[in-house]
Amino acid sequence: MPDYPPAVYTPRKVTYYQDNPFIEALPQPRSIDETFDAVKCFPVPRPDWRECDAKTRRDELGIMIRSFYFPTPDAMAMWAKAESALHEGYVARCPQQWRKATLTPNGFNLFGPPGLGKSLGVERLRTLYGTQPIAHNEYKGQRFSILQLPVLLVECPPDGSAKALLVAILDRLDEELGTSYRQDYAKPHTTRDVLSLDVVKVLKLHVGLLVIDEINNLRDGEWSREINNFLKMIRNQSKVPVIVVGTPRAKHLLTSTLSDGRRGHGQGESNWRLVPWGKVWDRFTSRLCDIQMLPTPVQWSEDFAQVMYECTAGFPELATQLHLWVQDRALAEGWETFTPDHIRTVLKEDFPTAAQIVGKILSGNKTILAELEDLGLPDPEDRYLRVAINLRGSVETGDSQADRATVADETLAWLLDAAYDESSAMEAITLAVDELGEGATDVSALKRKAYEILTRKPRRRPKPKSAPSPAMEPLPPLYVVRSEDDAYEVLRSQGLVRSVADILDEVSAG
Repeated sequence: MPDYPPAVYTPRKVTYYQDNPFIEALPQPRSIDETFDAVKCFPVPRPDWRECDAKTRRDELGIMIRSFYFPTPDAMAMWAKAESALHEGYVARCPQQWRKATLTPNGFNLFGPPGLGKSLGVERLRTLYGTQPIAHNEYKGQRFSILQLPVLLVECPPDGSAKALLVAILDRLDEELGTSYRQDYAKPHTTRDVLSLDVVKVLKLHVGLLVIDEINNLRDGEWSREINNFLKMIRNQSKVPVIVVGTPRAKHLLTSTLSDGRRGHGQGESNWRLVPWGKVWDRFTSRLCDIQMLPTPVQWSEDFAQVMYECTAGFPELATQLHLWVQDRALAEGWETFTPDHIRTVLKEDFPTAAQIVGKILSGNKTILAELEDLGLPDPEDRYLRVAINLRGSVETGDSQADRATVADETLAWLLDAAYDESSAMEAITLAVDELGEGATDVSALKRKAYEILTRKPRRRPKPKSAPSPAMEPLPPLYVVRSEDDAYEVLRSQGLVRSVADILDEVSAG
């Protein structure tokens, strides 16, 4: 077994974190800015890049842009939840001779469309706590020999079976720790149930947080139930919190019952969305734009951010790849620089499938968006999606960003101040833009038209003529009596009851 860096213990301020060797061996908690700086990767071109030939520049560009990483707000929120889950798990498993707390740690499920950087996000999570195991030997004068692995990242195997996932976990542990757990436990005759118990035991011994990526590889049916049961066993018996990562189509596999949903929402379910148009997108594209190796580099501007959003709909991975390949073609064909038209051309020719999906997203057509429901895309009435649709419209009609998106946002804020709900306001603005056409760049006209749409009285449908009600038979009269004898005499006098003698007399007379 290789030598790993020894544990360095740092006392903690939180009461429940004190006297816990697992927690005190972790890096100190970071602020939001410190976390951003720890995981970001903004490569800078070499100073002499202009002296390099085109082939060298193409190779360097490929490495720099593929290693580029901009932490999105969704990723930052995920790391905060993961930190909380990790510490809760260690509180629940603190060695009894120092401190013991009765606690069941909570993990969470992370869902989002492909291309948002979920896998990169969980991979960066490992770097926050070190990629090497921590070797413990002694703590507070007592022998404490153990290898601690704060985060174990496992990818769900393509065949999606429960036993394959168990073996994958052992493989990753052997790779990280230099152990031989697969050889010891995953023997040909070992049943899945026995193997599950062994894996839970090993996880409890070494792992702080288990992350299972690509859970959408999980097959529906019996195997999904088996893995759900295994995840419950991990949480309940080993006290190791679990983060499950996948696309929205895997949701029904993990939350089929109330207990499954509760366990997956312990830290709050994390649903990633397209990067919204605005400050975050500006910061992302600004950093991305810095990575260029063309004779005349393109300077970042709002127009650059706009055309990148028009071509990607807020998918950061697509934007990164598009920025790489437009420069690759520029270097291959000897362009001095690139233009928005070059970006659109590369999208259509080199990423035709992605271009079709982006076109469907920005169409705003509910029927078309329904075809992409399995990707977990935003609702057609989503505010940021509507702004993106307006941006595409501004590009196609020649209007500027300020003339469309800013005016729409100002109108939306005005309607929200007037106590209209956001969904109704966005629908009115969209209809107003369609009706006004080019006149939608006038904020006053857009406000008037949107308000007019909101205050239109819906036409009342004429009520159908109902058939006349059938005539009701008159109710019998109401009789007031004072005793049972009186009641009989009253009813007899009205012909409502008859005595036996009366009946016999009628028969004799007949």
